[in-house]
Amino acid sequence: MRSLTLARAAGAGFLLAAIALFILYLIPSNHYYVFLPDRAHPLEPLVRISGEHATASKGGVYFVDVRFRKARLLEDLLGRPLARGATLQPIRDVLGSATEKQQQRLDVNAMQESQKIAAAVALKRLGYHVRIRPPSVVIRGVLHKAPAGRVLRPGDRLLAVDRRPVHSLCGLHKLIASHRPGDRLRTTYSRSARVSAAMTASRLSVSSLSCSLSPERLQFVEPRTV
Repeated sequence: MRSLTLARAAGAGFLLAAIALFILYLIPSNHYYVFLPDRAHPLEPLVRISGEHATASKGGVYFVDVRFRKARLLEDLLGRPLARGATLQPIRDVLGSATEKQQQRLDVNAMQESQKIAAAVALKRLGYHVRIRPPSVVIRGVLHKAPAGRVLRPGDRLLAVDRRPVHSLCGLHKLIASHRPGDRLRTTYSRSARVSAAMTASRLSVSSLSCSLSPERLQFVEPRTV
């Protein structure tokens, strides 16, 4: 009878431990992201070029997808990801001072700009005349209590931060994230066709600004051979 009681206690303990681990696996962590690289995929099946000719070369171009998600609380406690080959990254290193939604906007913007830049490079390589006009970041709103509110106004074009040009939301985020709280930043902006510069008293935060890209973006001249 005693051995049966001990067996039941051990079984109950094992069941409770399994339930606790399962719950820890379901709850997302607020401190880490997990990056999971996929296997390499050949690019050839996805790209078709008019007039292409097959070659006997055994080489090729491959690409790797990297998926990411919030870490599980269990992974947070263990200090390592459960998936093989994955890496654990602090949320601060991934988002900086931005929120998840803001980071998604930054990622989409960076992808759109990279596609246009790739097209410009390809056309120029083929001998076409391409003119690129970099976009500018337009301030749409500033939190009233934010230090940037003393300097920037809706409609201002943000030209540079600490004398480093800003042409994308992603670039703005990187410049801001490289500073610590309390740092003084030199902000160069354009208002009513007049360029001005000012120092912010504390760190400029992405979360305190509402920005968009100017409609010029990257512009191409009608392709013509040179």
